[in-house]
Amino acid sequence: MADLSCANAMVPPRSSSVTLPIDLQFAVIDTLRSNNHALRICALVCSHWRLRSHSHTFWTVVLARGSVLRFHNLIQNEFSAVAIIPSVKAVHVQGPYWDLDKISALSDVLASFSSAGNIDTLGLQNLMQATVPFGVPALDRFRFSTITTLQLLETHFASKAELVAFLGNFSGLRHLVLQSIWCINPSASVSRTIPPGSYALILQSGNNMTRKCLCWDSDTAEDAVLPSDLANLVELVTLGRQHIPQLLQTLGASLHHLQLDSQSYYAILRVDLHQPGWTHTTGLKQLSLEAAKHLSPLLSWVPDILAEIPVTEPPTLNILTIAFPTSRPLHDNRPFLLHIAEVLSRPQFRLLQVIQFVVPDRVDRELENRIEWTIREALATWSEKGVLVFDFAEPV
Repeated sequence: MADLSCANAMVPPRSSSVTLPIDLQFAVIDTLRSNNHALRICALVCSHWRLRSHSHTFWTVVLARGSVLRFHNLIQNEFSAVAIIPSVKAVHVQGPYWDLDKISALSDVLASFSSAGNIDTLGLQNLMQATVPFGVPALDRFRFSTITTLQLLETHFASKAELVAFLGNFSGLRHLVLQSIWCINPSASVSRTIPPGSYALILQSGNNMTRKCLCWDSDTAEDAVLPSDLANLVELVTLGRQHIPQLLQTLGASLHHLQLDSQSYYAILRVDLHQPGWTHTTGLKQLSLEAAKHLSPLLSWVPDILAEIPVTEPPTLNILTIAFPTSRPLHDNRPFLLHIAEVLSRPQFRLLQVIQFVVPDRVDRELENRIEWTIREALATWSEKGVLVFDFAEPV
């Protein structure tokens, strides 16, 4: 069914209801029955009260195949439409197959949200025919420029060209989440550039739970990143191929932020770090290296990745983040910390402004102090520069 997520934090607390004495109730009814003008005023006041009680309460709508017709009928009511549509910020469409009547209803619903101009997030999940509800002439009815976040999860496209054309409609896109995208017919993709601007892209692979978050600026590259290139990147990641050097080579100097997160002990990033690719990341400003569950992957590939960051003049890397669990404390591995300090003494890191160590697990204050003291001692030069930052979860 259509899921309306309620943003309770935005709704002021309701006061306790008050019941009028029975004689006063009859007096009000008699007055309204004998005075049409008073009745209209009362109806208007009640309408405003109901609108105020519903405004800003619903910010997300989830439309599934079995509920879109009911939701379509709901917003045909003028009061329901006015009470719900203006406050909705995110729409998520779910379900593998859609009948023609449901596709038509879905198009009408999306057109209603688009006309309001408040939608900034659109999510498609488990769609076998992603572009059918969004194809021509439906595209002409939607204001895709308001959408800044697009989520495509477990979604199928007929071809890469269809995926590229679909992405090209979102001129205001700033945040793109892609997971398990399949192009049924891997035909040649159209040559069409992504609109200029800065973008955040998260590529998720369900096979090994490895996430790659990349931010790039299409204005800074000599050749703008094409959606066709993006489609190739998506195919690489969603099929479980860990060709990170190819991702880096494709984005080149336009890559500004790279986050590598090994969430599983068996999902260590087994890549040849010496392949061409890292040498193209001459615009990298922020690098995040994280191990959410196990420290072993972090110990194995962090020094190697840092060593492959290219030397540029002036250096571009400003922020380095290393996140690690407390299952095997990083601060107890002094040789590792000293090795990191040696790598960071190279020219490509001399303009680092922030070196952040993140511990997402809760630890007591004593352990916090011990972790911070050990790391500061090993990276004494950076500690003296005042660039070391420590981010701990709230203490127990």
